[in-house]
Amino acid sequence: MYRILALLSMALCTIALFTQSLYSQSSVCHDNNFGVDGCYGPFTGMTAVGTTTTFNQAANNSQGSIPVSNYPISLYTGGKPALAHFLPWFQVTSSDQSAPSFPIVSGNGYKAANGHVEIGYDSSQSTLINNQLRDIYQRGFSGVVVDWYGPFNAQGITRFEDTVTKNVNSAMVTQTGYCVTNLLCNLTFGIMEDQGAWLGVYPMGSGYTATAACSKNASDNTSCISTHIVNDIQYTVANYISSGNYLKTQANAINAAGNPNYAFFVDQTSWGSGTNWATVWSTASTSARGYNPPIQLVFENNGGFTQSGVIDPGAYAWVQPDNTGKPDGGYTYLNSFYSTAQSYNNQQSWGASYKGYDERMSAQSGEAQRGNYTLQGCGQVWLTTLSKFASPTQTASAFVQVPTWNDYDEGTEIESGIDNCISNSSFFASMSGATLNWSFDFTDAANGNISTIDHFSLGHGDYIPSASCSFAAPVVRCATDIAGYGLPLGQATSISVLAVGKNSVTTQQFPAVEVTPSCQASNDFALGFPSAPLYVTPGYTVGVSVGYAVLCGSPTAPTLVATGQPSGLTISSQWIPLSRTHVPSHYSVSVTASSTVAAGAYPITLTASGGGASHSVSLLVSVQKGGTITSAPSCVSIGQSGYQITGFGFGNSQSSVNGLVTFGGVNAAVTSWTDNTILVTAPPGAGTGTITVFSNGIPSNQFGYSVIQPGSQCRVAHQL
Repeated sequence: MYRILALLSMALCTIALFTQSLYSQSSVCHDNNFGVDGCYGPFTGMTAVGTTTTFNQAANNSQGSIPVSNYPISLYTGGKPALAHFLPWFQVTSSDQSAPSFPIVSGNGYKAANGHVEIGYDSSQSTLINNQLRDIYQRGFSGVVVDWYGPFNAQGITRFEDTVTKNVNSAMVTQTGYCVTNLLCNLTFGIMEDQGAWLGVYPMGSGYTATAACSKNASDNTSCISTHIVNDIQYTVANYISSGNYLKTQANAINAAGNPNYAFFVDQTSWGSGTNWATVWSTASTSARGYNPPIQLVFENNGGFTQSGVIDPGAYAWVQPDNTGKPDGGYTYLNSFYSTAQSYNNQQSWGASYKGYDERMSAQSGEAQRGNYTLQGCGQVWLTTLSKFASPTQTASAFVQVPTWNDYDEGTEIESGIDNCISNSSFFASMSGATLNWSFDFTDAANGNISTIDHFSLGHGDYIPSASCSFAAPVVRCATDIAGYGLPLGQATSISVLAVGKNSVTTQQFPAVEVTPSCQASNDFALGFPSAPLYVTPGYTVGVSVGYAVLCGSPTAPTLVATGQPSGLTISSQWIPLSRTHVPSHYSVSVTASSTVAAGAYPITLTASGGGASHSVSLLVSVQKGGTITSAPSCVSIGQSGYQITGFGFGNSQSSVNGLVTFGGVNAAVTSWTDNTILVTAPPGAGTGTITVFSNGIPSNQFGYSVIQPGSQCRVAHQL
């Protein structure tokens, strides 16, 4: 079976922009206007809005304004949706409204406001909120779960935290502040009830059952907490679920009609030795089930699956530190959670991924005295917890929550980025003719770990040459032919090497290297390079263009030769001269995989030599046993039918064994299935995420989409 897939070619006439993924199967990043690579950028909220206070980089080892990778987190979660756990309570001293229950304090050597370490921004500022939401979207998260303290404090006054929570949700609904003109930034919003909510009161005349503050020291909090939770669920329905973007889960036993449920997370506690928690949760569950659609209670840890008094409870995992540093990163706990979730795979479960934990610098004295922590391992804890969630053997948890986006007290924030410990001391560079050579030495663990790097880029203004790298740990060696990549010939030019991290990992820029580009011969040329990876399914052929441009003289286009491909992967090329329709000169490259080629990523080198000049470009070919998606809806309205997925290798009919289509991990109803085209209905419960086709249980590549309201304009496609 032969089929040519026409991919977007990059004309080399202007030699304006080149980029190449060198380490992993990277994606097209969300347009962020940050940096030459387009896949990283500093968090712009690090400077306080409306104050003179700047971000406190010392606050619990945060990374400040170092550029952070925006490669979508879905690349590391197996395409499943990820939500960031969001904290709405930070203030600076000058803006602290002296919330009665949280006066300004000094915590463990750090100035604090509103009972939390002062990091330099005020959570209520709209510009800050927009920056945070934009960054969350840029990194590929589907939404946030807000750590919520209820609507009122102990004096019956509206909490600062609830005001911020409303501002965050409002910004997500309007999208006007954080969503730039060429993005469609639908994000999902959820609530996690923090036990601190029970320290507030519901005053008379509030429209809810009047309730006093609960006491941690009371012998029996059954009635007090029960009333609080019922009120809080009612308040959430009126103020948050009604907004239309509230977090939905797939229907379970409490909703036999098949409509999605709303998720309401609960931060459990052991308040009151005589508290009857079965009664508390039974009361809360009865209230939650009374809404349409029903609300599902989701509890922390393995015990959530069997929470007494609750029909169809869900469970979520969390970071589990202790005072020994958790040398295994808490992996034993996660293994236990996912194993338990498999036993309750008909109930909702939420995995967890985190960078580490450290409460030793918390502004809250109880945490600081306890001193629990989990070391970050230079980004290894983050990548390992992501891989555990994305493991093919972990099928029960369809969602992952990241604790946290911005908890600086407990040292779990990823907002400012995750340090991969890569330093200038591990970098070496030199020039040899027109080739720039550089290397990273990771022999010393203090220099970081190569696994945290997604790819390398060279930057000069807006120009990014491609590179060829060998990853023979612990040393990485790279070489780049810089001739013709938009650099001025014969002039000394400074080029920077960047190690772009995986999702939320810091991106390091190394010392600039001075180069003087020149032609290799009197008749010289330059090659463009194709987008990567190039997906191919055995039995099919895909095509890609390699640009060609004259640098000096009048060179004759040489033959393009491929090296590095495994047996069974056939690569051929044809020279296409400038046409009458002004299509630029280029090489048309065809890649065919036989059934003997194992699934995996294969780095290929394409070299053209002639007239004394020789130039090479890299091509990453990804062979996959499943089908290949070439086009899919970039925006969908939930419940609408007729969405078309186009590609090849899906199979002539839908397989009775694991033949399905998922939107963000949610199964879609299929109305038509051929080898090249599938028609589906966008499934209820799906949020913004990625589309995957499973043929005989084997996944295709992923294709990103955004959820929109019926009649809304679709403004961007996200291909992964």
